[in-house]
Amino acid sequence: MLTGVLDKMKKVDQLADHAQLQARILLPAVAYARERQVITAQEASILHTTIRGGIVKSADLEPAMPGLSASQRTYQIRSSSRTG
Repeated sequence: MLTGVLDKMKKVDQLADHAQLQARILLPAVAYARERQVITAQEASILHTTIRGGIVKSADLEPAMPGLSASQRTYQIRSSSRTG
């Protein structure tokens, strides 16, 4: 019984490690969603940038959102976070 609890604690510890969470869950989930065309290429790029950077600002997303001004990026981010 104690080995089962220890195994679960190790799994929780790995999820708390951002690098493990990023490599094993978040980035593969984005790739899976993109392959299935659930998200667009631009959305995948934005998610990759956000996952790697943690908290990002509009300027951080400029490479992921080419051709948009800072105010347009901000608008897109707000509308995306409202709709989920």
